[in-house]
Amino acid sequence: MRPDLFIVSNNPIASQFMGDRRLADATCLRMIPEAGLFGFGPGTWTRTYYHFTTDRFLRTFFLYMQFAHEDYLQTIVEWGILGAGAWGWIVFGGLKTGFLRLARFRRECEEISREEGIVLGAVMGVAGVLLHALLDFPLQIPSIQLYACVLLGLLWQRKSEEPANADLMALGSSRPKSPSKGLVYGQ
Repeated sequence: MRPDLFIVSNNPIASQFMGDRRLADATCLRMIPEAGLFGFGPGTWTRTYYHFTTDRFLRTFFLYMQFAHEDYLQTIVEWGILGAGAWGWIVFGGLKTGFLRLARFRRECEEISREEGIVLGAVMGVAGVLLHALLDFPLQIPSIQLYACVLLGLLWQRKSEEPANADLMALGSSRPKSPSKGLVYGQ
């Protein structure tokens, strides 16, 4: 058993419900004014947090040395207010776009389309990660970051209402031309 598992906090809040998370959140809130508009820099949590706490429990490697266990506050500390605002615009803007697309699908279609299913899945996936980020650090894990970015890309995507070969169909041809010879396929 690791010896740092037996380190007891010197703060009475730590023994209460979610006390360790509340202590870490308080540490983040003390860091934000120092981080300012531009933050301490992405990935600097490990090097900076221990300057803002004297709690023995929070200073152990096992629990809080790597992550704040609250992605929103850690993002503000590392990226600053401007960087966190930019990330918020990307993430919550993607969710808003997804919800607007779902509303449009409901108005226009009577049955669930493939695209609507994809958008609904992407909205649910991103919302689940964001809910998890309130109490843990899923957005600090590279594989989850990748999935979240792909899902946000799907949500931000603007799908064209016309088929890709609409200009050819307007000319009367239903088949695309061969790129090498300029002839219609099959002739």
